[in-house]
Parts: sequence; C-alpha cells; structure tokens
Amino acid sequence: MFNVCPNCGMYQVDKKVTIEKSKTVAICSHCQNAHPFQKRPLLFLTGASGAGKSTIGLRIQQNCKDVVVLENDILPFDKMPVSELALRIAKNIHQNGKSVLQVGCNIPEHVEKSLEKRYFDGLHYLALVCDSRLLVERLKARPKWRGCDTESYWKPQVEFNEWFKKFHDKVTPKIDLIDTTNLTIDQTEQYVKNWIQDKLTKNLD
Repeated sequence: MFNVCPNCGMYQVDKKVTIEKSKTVAICSHCQNAHPFQKRPLLFLTGASGAGKSTIGLRIQQNCKDVVVLENDILPFDKMPVSELALRIAKNIHQNGKSVLQVGCNIPEHVEKSLEKRYFDGLHYLALVCDSRLLVERLKARPKWRGCDTESYWKPQVEFNEWFKKFHDKVTPKIDLIDTTNLTIDQTEQYVKNWIQDKLTKNLD
C-alpha cells in the first residue's frame, strides 16, 4: 500500500524522502506527488540464540506499550530478503504512530543497504550477550526436540555471541550491548525498556 503512489498508482520503493512545509514526504518519481508519512526510529533487539531475545521480547510486548514487537520468525523466508520485508512491514506499522522493535539475529550488515531504510528516522541496534559458558548451558537446557544441545548448534552461537562483544563498536551504526550474565530477567527487561525510551525520546527532541 505505502509503495503505491496515491496519485498516479505507480509502484516504487526508492522514493525520494524530503521535508516540505514541515512535513516528511515521499516523492513519486513518476508524477512528483509528495505523500506525507511518519518517519520514526526502527529498533532492533539482537544477539545469539540463547542470549534472551525471545524472553525479553515477550516481556516488552506485554509490558511496554510504546513499541510494536515483531519477531523475525514470523516472516516468510522464501518471498524476499527478511531484512527488506521486515523494514517494509515496520514502515507501514509506523504510520499508526508507534515504532517497531524487531527481534531476531539482525546486524547492520543485513539491514543498512535496504532500500526501505530511507523511510526511518534512524535504525538502532541493541544486542544481548552473556558469558559463553552460560550461553552453552542455556542452550543445552532447552527441550531435546529443539536440537540445541549439540556442538554443531551451540558452537556457531558462541562465536556469534563473541562477535557482538568484539565488534559491536566497530560496525556502522554501532550496536549497544547489555551483558545479561549477572542480571535477572526483570533487570534485563528494565535495561531494554530504558534503551527503548532513550531512542524514542531522542527522536522527539
């Protein structure tokens, strides 16, 4: 719906985004129609499997009404790149006045080149990390049917967990970190809430 020009009906993803008369607009290159829209920050909660993303994402969904929480798992992988589809969905949700918190194994490399990025007032990343030994313990404690207790599963997750620790401040944009090793679930939830509020408040200033 959003990518179809309401004036000429042409479909275009890479519209020019600018400000006209104090309003953010997307300009159709075919007819030059300027369509106003809400340009809001898009938030990502990321980390390795076992870091606590799903647990905290569910808590935020239940206890924080400032964002709409979406998980990568609901996206059809066979239709288009997940990052592109995730941003397209978020862009449409933002028109209802709330930012999206996307929960999944996202890193800037997967998202920053998306054509849809132009429709957001910044993309912000927060990674949950923990001690690697604790990560393995969490994965091995999962139900057997999930297959998370094998080295072939947990070893790549440990490497991903360590990648966030080593490179979070070397990518663009930088990834904020919360080390959950010595935190309770309640404490982690509060830290994530504070981070969300900080990103949304800066958008309003």
